[in-house]
Amino acid sequence: MSPLHQLFEDGPYLHFSGTISAKVCLVDRDGTLNVQNDEGYVFDPDKIELAQINLPLLAALSARMPLVVVSNQGGIAKGLYQLDDVWACHQRLAQLLQPHAIMLAGLIFCPHHPSVAPCECRKPSPRMLTTALQRYDASNMQSLFVGNSASDAQAAEAAHVRYVDVHDANALRVVVTETPATGL
Repeated sequence: MSPLHQLFEDGPYLHFSGTISAKVCLVDRDGTLNVQNDEGYVFDPDKIELAQINLPLLAALSARMPLVVVSNQGGIAKGLYQLDDVWACHQRLAQLLQPHAIMLAGLIFCPHHPSVAPCECRKPSPRMLTTALQRYDASNMQSLFVGNSASDAQAAEAAHVRYVDVHDANALRVVVTETPATGL
């Protein structure tokens, strides 16, 4: 049984490694770490394609703080794929990112979808973000969330975490220059 099978009764799935940190970089998966496909769901590890344009930013942030993937995975609730598919994709993504000096410290995802049943963890809810911050004992004021969608921005705002849109090149430059290395 994989670590992903540790389900909060009505909440997100969690898998964390690494150590406690004063700050973390929360990162959306589809469309930020990897290319979003035309079908809308990425669940085959062999079809994961890195979002190349975001790699320099993510490498710079990975050198400064733990990166934790935060992702809606509603295809599970819809029966399109299983928990083990998400875990396999996360492992494959970690393998692909490693040569770019990008290390993933954790994964938190919501397996629910509003068309199947409501939940309290799916973005734009801040629950996954606040859960990750609590797990790392990280300050929301020192952490940030890198994403690509309105629901990502709304979750960051609700969690009082600085949001960085990967489509905003100016904001990306500012974040990298303002975020000092911590020796992590």
